Amino acid sequence: LASFFTSMIVVVAVFPPFLIPGVFIGYIYYRLAIAYLATGRDLRRMESTARSPVFSGFSELLEGIVTVRAFTAEHRFMNNLYTKVDVTLRMFYNFWMTNRWLLLRFDCLGAFAVFLTSLLALVTSEHESGKFAGWAALTMTSAMAFTQNIYWACRFYTQLELDLNSVERVVEYLDLPQEPPAVIENSRPPAHWPSSSGPNENNLLEVRNLEIKYAPDLPAVLHDV
Repeated sequence: LASFFTSMIVVVAVFPPFLIPGVFIGYIYYRLAIAYLATGRDLRRMESTARSPVFSGFSELLEGIVTVRAFTAEHRFMNNLYTKVDVTLRMFYNFWMTNRWLLLRFDCLGAFAVFLTSLLALVTSEHESGKFAGWAALTMTSAMAFTQNIYWACRFYTQLELDLNSVERVVEYLDLPQEPPAVIENSRPPAHWPSSSGPNENNLLEVRNLEIKYAPDLPAVLHDV
C-alpha cells in the first residue's frame, strides 16, 4: 500500500491533470475488485466444502480397506474418490480463472494509465526545458509500478477476506451440536440389570419401533425394529 500511494503521489505531483482520469481509473479498479471478491469468496467457500469429502472419504477408505478388498469393491470406491477430486479441482480452477480475469483487466487499466502519463509527458515536454525529461521518466516508471501495486493491494485485501472462509468453517464446527456423554449418571441402570436374578425378572431391555439414522439429515437405515 505504501508503494501504491507513493506512485500516485509522484504522478499527481508532476502531472496534476492526471488526477481527473486517475479518479475514474481508480473507480474502475474498485468495481473490478468488488466483483472479484464477490465471486472469488463463493468459489473459495465451495472449494473448501468440496475438499472435505475427499479427505474424509480417503480416511474412511483406509479404515475399511480390508472390507473393501473382501468384497472386491476397490474400483467403485476409487471412482467415487475420483469424482470428489474432480469436483474440488473444478472449483479450484474456476477460482484461479477469476484471479486471472482480474489480472487481465488490471493490466489493461495499467496500460491505459501508462499511456495517459506518457501523453501528458509529451505534451508537457513541449513547453518545458530538457530538464523535465528526468521527471517524465520518473512518472512513467511510477505509473508502471502503480499497476502492479494496485493489483497486489487488491489481491492481498481480497485474499485476506477469502482466507477467512477457514475461520468461518471453524465456527461452523464449533456450533455443531455435541453428542451426549457415554455415561449419564442420572440414568444409570441398577447394578443387577439386566440379570434375571434381580427383584423383577421381567425388568429387561425391550425395544419397540426403533428407527436408526447415521445422521439427522440422512434416511433411516433401520425401520420398526
